[in-house]
Amino acid sequence: MAIDPICGMTVDEASARRVERDGQTFCFCGDPCRQKFLSAPATAKHEEKPQGKAIYTCPMHPEVRHEHRGECPRCGMTLEPKTATAGTDDEKDAEQRDMTKRFWIGAALSLSSVSVISNALRLRKVRL
Repeated sequence: MAIDPICGMTVDEASARRVERDGQTFCFCGDPCRQKFLSAPATAKHEEKPQGKAIYTCPMHPEVRHEHRGECPRCGMTLEPKTATAGTDDEKDAEQRDMTKRFWIGAALSLSSVSVISNALRLRKVRL
């Protein structure tokens, strides 16, 4: 098992994405971490995680750990805090705005589908 130098996740060396730099092979959990590593200069070193920062993890892949919100590199789900904390109002508002937007888009698409289907049934005088 190897450690991803960007996010600190333990990765299987057989299935990991690899990069060679200065004669050393680095393994990565996914393409986002690999791209971040490739974009950094060769002299840059991975910073240790400061104490007290929140760790975000994927609900479906608990081995995926990041220091910031984002999406899981494996499945695309939104990363959640590993431990429950009282977040700032901005974080709560941003998540609520995102979910509210998704709700109204889903409602609009559902209502338009129901309208089209009911009109088609009414015009054909089909009874269910």
